Amino acid sequence: MHIYRVTAYLCGLYLLIATQIVCATNIIIVVRGNANFAPKEMTINGELTGFHIELIRETAKILNMQVAFKSVSWSRALQLVKDGDVDAISYAAKSTERGKYLYYFEENVLSDDELCFMGLASNKSQFAAYDGTLESISHFKIGIVRNFTYGDKFDNNSSLNKQFAENRAQIHTRLFTKHIDLTVVERNVFSEVYGNLQPSLVILTPPFLKNKNYLAFSKAHDLEGKLAKRFAEAMTSFKRKPEYQKLLEKYDLNE
Repeated sequence: MHIYRVTAYLCGLYLLIATQIVCATNIIIVVRGNANFAPKEMTINGELTGFHIELIRETAKILNMQVAFKSVSWSRALQLVKDGDVDAISYAAKSTERGKYLYYFEENVLSDDELCFMGLASNKSQFAAYDGTLESISHFKIGIVRNFTYGDKFDNNSSLNKQFAENRAQIHTRLFTKHIDLTVVERNVFSEVYGNLQPSLVILTPPFLKNKNYLAFSKAHDLEGKLAKRFAEAMTSFKRKPEYQKLLEKYDLNE
């Protein structure tokens, strides 16, 4: 009788451990920058929300997975995904350097945007010569966030006067105190991000880059990219559903 009890206990313990392992593998850890980028990613009343956040969660549901978001500084986020300490990183634009350690699948695109230069409206006349080329703004001081990418052409252009900051708040302070002349803004979220400040700012047109924001997966964490592929298939499936269009409408985003 004692042997049967021991056997039953061991079987129960095995099932418990197996269940915990299955549950653990059904959680995807996604790292992100800890700044607010409304309406795509932001914290409201202590709750993380936004178009990207909901899109990732809805896609994970198709795979019977849960998403655990980890919000840290952007530089730290890149290091975590590079080292393979997390599964994926949200809001990741593509660059040649990042492609060395991240899987970028077109099906895992979260959103598109156009990158524009932005300056103070009071300096508008100084930007009149801008024609959409980087050469036409090379004499201005351009504030950018460290470890952000603005496309390979911008990133690798050594003739630009780039002024680095640790976050967007520092960029804004330097812009309004006139320590820099320009910064970079996503055109389609300008009104959401800058609100009442819009009259004091001017966007230079045309955009200098059409950009895609990805849910990019860690190569170090998944050498064969199996999770990235599964997620790509699931996201393709979700984007075909009416719920996807409703999500776009909810955040006033147009494809």
